[in-house]
Amino acid sequence: MSFRFKQFTVDDSHCAMKVGTDGVLLGAWAMSSVPLAGQAAEPKRILDVGTGSGVVALMLAQRFRSANITAIDINAEAAAQAAVNFTASPWSERLSSRHLSLQQLTDLPCEGYDLIVSNPPYFTESLKAPDTNRATARHADSLPLEQLFRLSADMLKPTGRLSIITPAAHCNSLRRLAASNNLVTTTLCHVFSKEGKPELRVLSEFALASASGWTSSSEAGGFAIPIESTIFLQNSDGSRTVDYSRLTCDFYL
Repeated sequence: MSFRFKQFTVDDSHCAMKVGTDGVLLGAWAMSSVPLAGQAAEPKRILDVGTGSGVVALMLAQRFRSANITAIDINAEAAAQAAVNFTASPWSERLSSRHLSLQQLTDLPCEGYDLIVSNPPYFTESLKAPDTNRATARHADSLPLEQLFRLSADMLKPTGRLSIITPAAHCNSLRRLAASNNLVTTTLCHVFSKEGKPELRVLSEFALASASGWTSSSEAGGFAIPIESTIFLQNSDGSRTVDYSRLTCDFYL
């Protein structure tokens, strides 16, 4: 199926995980807060881990006009699909798709990244989907979150950021896991479908502890004090809220 955005089109017909709200939220939100001290206003080198159809990478290419973006996926069909979508976009010269795992990428020479993004697999305790590709995309077996944090910390530039979207229930455990890998939580956005409904997702952004201005002595209970916000996706009638429309207005038709 093809999805038309304002400046590009995404075909996800060969991808296990389809274009969805999680990816759109991450692509619109990542690195949107005020830069940290010493950080450039816009990233120059971006890595998209588990790119799938490439929608997050395409959104970042639209937002950051001088960024070069590398997108990786362990699924060959997804990496090929992203490459086709990149070639058809206005930013093909700044986008590349590679059939690699993050573990394999860390073995290659790297200058470091200003931004690493991931809509990671996270269904570690649920039953696996019967389709092998979909199961790989949905489950954390191939990239445990501890490895995502540890390897990202090694690949970030001193003032770089890691941005991810996960189920809200994982928020506190993720912050502890990040802290154990020399990352502090700088920004959180709590995502709700509607007012009165349980929190659905959390968008989290992390920075290297050594460059963030926080030290272990300034953290309470192992947590730094992040900038926090809340977004509701729908009004009671099902229409997009003002905040969600504002966040995605450059992308959705």
